[in-house]
Amino acid sequence: MKSSAQANVLRAVTLLAATALPLSAPRAASEYETRVVDLAAQVERGHVERALAAARAFVQEYPGSRLGRLIYADLLVARTGRLPAVGGGALQGGRELEDLRHELKARWDHIADEAGRLDTYLPDTLLQVSPQSEYVVFADLSRSRLFVYFNDRGNLRRVRDFYVTQGFNGSGKQVEGDQRTPVGVYYVTGFIDGATLPSRYGPGALPISYPNAMDLRRQRTGYGIWIHGTEPFLINRAPLASDGCLSLNNDDFLLLNRTLVQPRHTPVIIDAAANWVPRDALGEKRSSLLLAIETWRRHWASGDPDRYLSHYDRERFSDGELDYRQWSARKRAILDSKQTITVQIDDIELFGYPGEEDVVLADFLQRFESDSFDAVMRKQQYWKLGEDGTWRIIFEGSSQKSPPRVVAEEETAAAEDATDS
Repeated sequence: MKSSAQANVLRAVTLLAATALPLSAPRAASEYETRVVDLAAQVERGHVERALAAARAFVQEYPGSRLGRLIYADLLVARTGRLPAVGGGALQGGRELEDLRHELKARWDHIADEAGRLDTYLPDTLLQVSPQSEYVVFADLSRSRLFVYFNDRGNLRRVRDFYVTQGFNGSGKQVEGDQRTPVGVYYVTGFIDGATLPSRYGPGALPISYPNAMDLRRQRTGYGIWIHGTEPFLINRAPLASDGCLSLNNDDFLLLNRTLVQPRHTPVIIDAAANWVPRDALGEKRSSLLLAIETWRRHWASGDPDRYLSHYDRERFSDGELDYRQWSARKRAILDSKQTITVQIDDIELFGYPGEEDVVLADFLQRFESDSFDAVMRKQQYWKLGEDGTWRIIFEGSSQKSPPRVVAEEETAAAEDATDS
């Protein structure tokens, strides 16, 4: 039976977690994460002396690990039988102590779930990935986790996942400076080398396309949201510790960047609390959307303005400048001027939009030909499922994969020590 001191340590390092953990390392966890959670698991099993030796070796190998130092301090105090409270061996208190507990719980819960549903389930937002998107990055902020999926001919295989830090005030960015991480569907716009950045960004940054069309539609402000590393003297930040960016351990950031190889245009989906479903549960929604897009394409190619415009939501549609009435009048005039129209759609990408009820982002390559005009472009649309069970378009415009207008501004701002906001 555990002593009362050991029981206090158990509360400190397992955070009252109910799931027993295997001591074997899970496939996708980092060595650091595996060892720190294994250390907690040894204490949970009452192996305090063995855990103390392991903790001593751990803090020697990872001197920047505040979490390792917390466990080690608690174990040292527990040997005397005088651990007064949870985290009683820690030198710091208040928010920093709570942050470390939050971090350990996030890591513990992830590894406890590793052998469960993570490979047989997917977030319900990942409906279909373009063949041109080799990888997809998915952040589940409720888990403090960043997942990397390889697109194996439409079958998404999880190849990496990392502990990740979000904004001080959590998720759901609304205004510049609110220290919240945005929720939505974005794309990587480039890479900024850490040599050109302040040290708090670590070895580099991957800017993402915030604000996108949905953010502008919701009148959200701010800029400079990146995936980046952290200060060189830290293993990582607390779960809530950035100004709105996604921050990784520096080794993890380098591994992420190497994995993506060519990160530009990689989809980045950020969800406040992902809904994980069996992989085969996505088929019906995917099929209904593909049918809606194909019907829209045929009706457009038919030249019939009424059938074509029936796919647009009269109450909600905007192209960012014009409302439905203005936009539909312009489209009718264009269609009336055409004798022949051919429309081809390829390379379709479909993502459920986090934080928006029954909204899906469709991104695709469009080839348009008519008797007076030809064009090839990437387009994006937001489709919303109506109460009548019909998908209709609420936004249409250029793809986020089109050349971004703010990359040069982001790089200039970074060099001038701009913060993420």
